[in-house]
This record gives sequence, C-alpha cells and structure tokens, in this order.
Amino acid sequence: MKIIVPVDGSVYSNNAVSFITHRTSLIGKDPTIVLVNVQPHLPARALGLASPETLQVFYKEEFDKTLGEARKILQNAGMKYEEVTLVGNPADMIAEEAEKLGADLIVMGSHGHTAMEGLLFGSVTNGVLAQTKTPVLMLRGKEIPHADHLKVGVAVDGSEFSTKAVEYMLAHRALFGQQAQYEVISAVYDEPNMFMMPAPGLSLMGLTKEKLELLQKEKFAIATEPTKPLFEKAGINAKEVLLIGNPGEEIGQYAASSNLDVLVLGSHGYGRFMSAVMGSTAMRIAHASNVPLLIVRQ
Repeated sequence: MKIIVPVDGSVYSNNAVSFITHRTSLIGKDPTIVLVNVQPHLPARALGLASPETLQVFYKEEFDKTLGEARKILQNAGMKYEEVTLVGNPADMIAEEAEKLGADLIVMGSHGHTAMEGLLFGSVTNGVLAQTKTPVLMLRGKEIPHADHLKVGVAVDGSEFSTKAVEYMLAHRALFGQQAQYEVISAVYDEPNMFMMPAPGLSLMGLTKEKLELLQKEKFAIATEPTKPLFEKAGINAKEVLLIGNPGEEIGQYAASSNLDVLVLGSHGYGRFMSAVMGSTAMRIAHASNVPLLIVRQ
C-alpha cells in the first residue's frame, strides 16, 4: 500500500504521520510511506533579488525544518519512508503527486471544524479533495485514534459510490486492524413526503406510524443490500445502524456519540434526496463531530 502524507510542520500533519506509526497491522504489510512537503513560491520581487544558489539553500532549509518532526516520528517507529519536496501550490502539487505515484491513500491532518463551511477542512485539504480521485483520510483536530483495532463506520445509500467505498475499505482492512469493528450506517428521512409524491386525489394523512416505519426499513434495506455480499465474502459480521432524519446531521451526531474512530464515505449519492447522503454529508458531519473521515472518490 502506498500512502502519501502531506507535511507542513504543523501538529496536525505530524499527527497524521503518528497515526500511520500506530497501525500495527498495516506496518506488517510493509507499506510505502511518502512524506510530501510543498513550499509556496516566493514573491516575484524576492525571486528577482536572490540567486539560484541562494534559493536552493533557502528551500532546502525550509524543507528540512518542515519535515524534521515527521522524520523523527517515523525513525523512532523504525519505519522506512520516502520524501518528495516541491515548490508550488500545495493542493495542486499534492494531487498531482498522488496521481503520479499511483498512491492508494492520502492521509492529511486538518484543523477540525469551524463555523465557516469553506474552512472546514482547511484550504489545502479542500483543494486536494476537489482535484484527486485518490481516497483521502482526514484526521481532524489534535486527537487521533491510536488503537490498532479501530471502530469503523461506513455510510451507505445504495449507490455505486457507497459500494465502491465499502470495497476500498475492505480491500485495505490492514489500515483499521485485523480485529476492527465495522458498522454499516444509513439514514432515512422521517417525513412521509420524502418517500413518495401523493398522486391526484391521494392523501398521505392516513399513513400510520407503523406504515411509516415499514417504509423507512424498506429504504434502509435498499441502501444496505448492495454491500451485504461484500461483507459476507470478507467474513465480517458488520453491525447495521438505521438512523432517522437528515442524513448528514444524523450520521454526524451518531459518529460522535458512538465513538467511531473513522467514518468512511463515498463521494456522491444519487436520486432526489439520496444525493444529500454522499454529496453534502461530509460537510454536515464536519460540523457535527471531529471524527476522522475517509473520503473515497470515484
């Protein structure tokens, strides 16, 4: 498994490196770890005043200073690693390097959630997510899971995107530990008119609580059915979790209250309201909790 870890010298990116060193099952499979540091271009005026030799020395010092702690973390863990140092736009260069190297995963530390949606993951993380098809694991805030065997939730909506997310998750189980616990989570709305449009002359006023619950269970079955064979083939008995309400809000609150270590999301959904599950869920979850998110894009 080839893993790219962008490093900017912050406690957040160093936590991402530390997270990798605690994955005992993953380390046993001898993954390729690539530290990537991208320094921004200097202002044009500064470039005009400095010689190529001076710039080379300057950037080397910046690379060494930024990568120093990450190197120590990996060296102390006895892990081999590679380094890529670049100059340019960080988000652009990270996304390009991931594609160039054929990375299986990008692990990024992020600042956690803020009140501003555009800054939920930080500008670099947002930029990488917008450009790469490589799965991105975002470790948010200062607290990261250190246990080898993690509690992993995966949000599904019946779409090919959530199925691909499950396929990726199961193919890289070493990332979560051989004895990881898995939960399949899906949320359905509680309003009757979210399930069907009334035909002319047909009223939904007579829909009983029992009938509504049956509809919700049917929607849950549709959302989870495509992934059941995948878990069965992998020999995993995953817990199924049915949530009622707005998918993003309910999944986010559940992820926080149930102490999930990682929540896996496909990048899109489909349908009139199913698209909310995998389209805007990441943003809503980011507001509701600091649970690490693994975004699998297609």
